[in-house]
Amino acid sequence: MTKIVFICDSDLHFNPQIRVEKENHVEKIKAQNDNPSIILLIGDLTDTGSDGKKILGCIPISGKHKELQGLKTDFIKPLEDSGFSVYSCMGNHDDYTYFPYIYKPIEKFIKEKHGNLCYSFIKDNLKFICLSKCPTESNLTYLKTQLSNNSPLQPTVLFFHYNLIGKWSDWWKESEKEDFYQAIKEYNIILIATGHIHSTSQYEWKNYKVITCGGSQMIKCTYDDIQKILTTEFI
Repeated sequence: MTKIVFICDSDLHFNPQIRVEKENHVEKIKAQNDNPSIILLIGDLTDTGSDGKKILGCIPISGKHKELQGLKTDFIKPLEDSGFSVYSCMGNHDDYTYFPYIYKPIEKFIKEKHGNLCYSFIKDNLKFICLSKCPTESNLTYLKTQLSNNSPLQPTVLFFHYNLIGKWSDWWKESEKEDFYQAIKEYNIILIATGHIHSTSQYEWKNYKVITCGGSQMIKCTYDDIQKILTTEFI
């Protein structure tokens, strides 16, 4: 295969329905005529990390708080039933669970589905690395290990929730971003995909292509493995 097509989306904020700006995204993905095979959901999948229970999953919550169920039945399952592979990562809202903050159903869901909060997979010759909310502390250690197992020429996509520049980018420190840059600067990172901010944009950060996809539009990415070119399209 010479082309790999994948779509990036984030900040769905199920509560228990999807955020209104995202209501047509499942149908928009299904309507793509060039067979995107991978969907990246880059954090804030839910609004308060709820599955309708709290305190170790034992006490039901009154009202409409079955956010995980909405995410699974209204977004992920229809896409998987149509043949897409859906990969998710944590956002800060997925951590907003109830006191004593031990029962975290979204975290459990991601670990069961993907093996851990940080994970990697390869589609043809393109490697994807999920770094959860952001590549700091143990997540940065995981990234370094994954990259050290690569050839420096291995085309790689990194995805995590917190944005790198602009509004709300101060949720992680500039020194942490510099440590992240030092970890990746010798490798062939063709894209960094993020969310967190509720807008959709593309920019360069230290000569790396970066996208955020928290707005009403998603971003479709096409990687040509023969020409070694990544193109992006707002949809």
